[in-house]
Amino acid sequence: MKTKPTASISQRIKKETAELHQRAESVSFFSELLQLKAEKQTYISYLRILAIIHATLEKEVSNSDHVVLKTLWQEKMRRLPLLEEDIEILITSKKADSLNWTEVYAEPDTPISIALRLALRIRVLSMENPFQLLGFLYVLEGSTNGGIRMAPRVTEAFGLSGNAGVRYLMNYGEEQSREWQNFKQRLEEAVISEDDVTAILAGAKEMFQNLIAVFEALSVPTKEKVVHASILNPEAGSHVVPQAGLELEASFIVAKKCLQALPYVFMRYGERGERFTKSDGAWIITLADFSDRVVFNQIEWLGRLLSVLGIPRFTLELNLREAAKELSTLRPTSKDKYAVLVRAADLLEQNRKDIIPLKRQEELQQRFLAALNPAELETYRNIDNILISSVADEKMDGLGALGKTLEWIQEKSNWPKNVIRAALDLVKDLQSTL
Repeated sequence: MKTKPTASISQRIKKETAELHQRAESVSFFSELLQLKAEKQTYISYLRILAIIHATLEKEVSNSDHVVLKTLWQEKMRRLPLLEEDIEILITSKKADSLNWTEVYAEPDTPISIALRLALRIRVLSMENPFQLLGFLYVLEGSTNGGIRMAPRVTEAFGLSGNAGVRYLMNYGEEQSREWQNFKQRLEEAVISEDDVTAILAGAKEMFQNLIAVFEALSVPTKEKVVHASILNPEAGSHVVPQAGLELEASFIVAKKCLQALPYVFMRYGERGERFTKSDGAWIITLADFSDRVVFNQIEWLGRLLSVLGIPRFTLELNLREAAKELSTLRPTSKDKYAVLVRAADLLEQNRKDIIPLKRQEELQQRFLAALNPAELETYRNIDNILISSVADEKMDGLGALGKTLEWIQEKSNWPKNVIRAALDLVKDLQSTL
């Protein structure tokens, strides 16, 4: 039989983590930050590491079916967008001053590796012991108390103004004390047994230990840095991305162009879709170093994976073509090297034509576009290609992604009725002939 907690949970966490809290604040990185002596790049590294941790923790907690996690979580606790905003502001001047984007995005390997291991640990705990994640949340929510006091120091140290660059630290602003008390109250009301408290305490201690390891790693100067996928997208993990500055710059340009051409991605997946467009696109560029056979196999694997998630192969085809075009412009002497990306795009296009002849695709596109007004043609750009590709993908894979896409269009997209009707008619007409 589970026993009820014997004392205030927050008081017990505070008492049992006091030594770890003191250790964290005594690490040279942290003390230098308080004394206005920390380097801007080191602070940026710190925020990037926090972004990896927050991205994973917020995703797992907000999507959890665990009753206590659902009780504790509120959308205003989501701080990843604040971190990304602060990072972008802080690196803007570096982008302007540096001709090499590698210098802007490269980071020491050790602290990033610590964050990636912790992200994996969070995913495991979300399945095995969700209560420990409450300890992680407690530490990060508690850090907002010190953050609001630290913000003026960071602003002064790096020549910032207002809340620019310190949104993460400011977070709740004047509501900080009230929000912290509310969080602790929800925690007290949700936890019902001593076993739960034990798990939460373990989680809080584990989070502090990892933060100490990060602070210590950031305190050690190093000239050896690499560009991690997780810097481009905190949820991307550790797959390869370009290390050369021009290729890295090209990946950003290509991601921007693809998102402009494919508003569907943001409509359906929001900022998370934007982040993965950036990190997946960076990985695609690294394929240019391999043979056609390797590239085609990798693209087919990614195409199948994305299709299952509701992102049809047409999006991948567009990314490949834009990448080859941009890279050939930035590095014209290497144009032949990047031609393999075009050949991979051609293969995707031919596979779709083998299922849906080009003439039939064009007929359906014309009918779809005729049903939209001029403003809608821009807002719903390439939706016709998205739907045609989705039908072709479903024919190839048979994994049910098309049904989920149609369900999203009808129930969650908030599209105008005429656009929804035109989309459904396109798919219905196409399926009737296959």
